[in-house]
Amino acid sequence: MAGIKALVPKSYTSTSKAAGLFDKEDFVYDGRADQYNCPAGEALPRRHCSIEAWMTIHYYYASQLVCRDCKLKSKCTTGKERRVRRWEHEGLLDAMAEELRHTPDATPTRARTVEHPFGDPKDLDGFTVFPDETA
Repeated sequence: MAGIKALVPKSYTSTSKAAGLFDKEDFVYDGRADQYNCPAGEALPRRHCSIEAWMTIHYYYASQLVCRDCKLKSKCTTGKERRVRRWEHEGLLDAMAEELRHTPDATPTRARTVEHPFGDPKDLDGFTVFPDETA
């Protein structure tokens, strides 16, 4: 092992925040209980899992009765209940994101050490910008 530790930012693809709803990041995962806690303080236990694109995805949600009477429902979901999905190895991504938050020099270090080996040869070959696809 070369002593290299990967710190990769977590990708966020949810459209909830853009729609004015709570994002997955507003729900707190409790690993001991294997459940999410919603912004209203309700528990969303794990209900089932499925395989999607060769990945095991766990689904967490409260009962429809809990969500139906929730005062924050309009900020949470347009459905009967809010469902939160979690990849079986998402804990690794969470740990990496936490370490990245505590490593403020990670991005400047990456710019100095990683970007140049890929960017400089492209620059020397004249590929400084993406091609114009409209031309």
